[in-house]
Amino acid sequence: MNMKTIGSYHNFDCTPESEELVRKMHEMKRMGASIGKIAVMPQSEEDVEVLLEAAGKIKEDIPKFPIIMISMGELGKESRLYGGLYGSVISFGKLGTASAPGQVSVKELRKKMEPFYNGKKHVILIGFMGVGKTVVSQHIGKLTGRNVIDTDELITMTEGRSIGDIFESEGEPFFRKLETNSIDRLGNISPCVVSCGGGMVLREINIRKLRAIGTIVLLTAEPATILGRVENSGERPLLQDNLNEDYISVLMDKRKPYYEEAADLVIPTDGKLPESIAENIVRYIRT
Repeated sequence: MNMKTIGSYHNFDCTPESEELVRKMHEMKRMGASIGKIAVMPQSEEDVEVLLEAAGKIKEDIPKFPIIMISMGELGKESRLYGGLYGSVISFGKLGTASAPGQVSVKELRKKMEPFYNGKKHVILIGFMGVGKTVVSQHIGKLTGRNVIDTDELITMTEGRSIGDIFESEGEPFFRKLETNSIDRLGNISPCVVSCGGGMVLREINIRKLRAIGTIVLLTAEPATILGRVENSGERPLLQDNLNEDYISVLMDKRKPYYEEAADLVIPTDGKLPESIAENIVRYIRT
């Protein structure tokens, strides 16, 4: 009857594999749906990531087909707040009583979502430990008059303990969640220069959040250069008992794809003065 339709797949028991979710959305489009909707129940945080990654893949495949992707329940809350960063066109919030498991209030939705739809404003430095993010960010701050924020320092202030203590008592997964939460705070402040911890981009949600709020600059350096810069530092928990060039090289190779996926600009720092690197970055963001 020439009316708009929503093709819908719900699974209240589990979250199918990403390939199956992508296939179902393609099938909805083939059948003539105007919008495709998938809502599934997660059994773990990994299931939520499966749903969001499937959304990103679907938007790459069929970019003009509107999709709604929801991971239900309390575990799936992240999909309701940040699904738009993966291509989901609608979220659902409650004004009173929830009509579906895991819905959050409209007020919370607006508070969490709006910072990521106000355009790029920050200069964000990423890269392996020891590439020079801290000192380069300080020089960018001087050149632009912007405040400088270090995400590791932001986390230590919030938690009231050092990064090493967090790793030792809570483990790396807990710390990575703290990194994700710290980006929400960045979205609500004036344009600044952000120096990220070395593992910030290991989560896809972090990359998408950072892309939404700023220009991402990747600083790189050779393993030998990094070893020379960090060997006397006592605040490198990932290098504890492994402070050598070979281990650094292996860890860098594992992270390289994440860094390169996130970066808008890549700058090697070996043999360069921080002032010169900062000037190059400022020229880039002003063009």
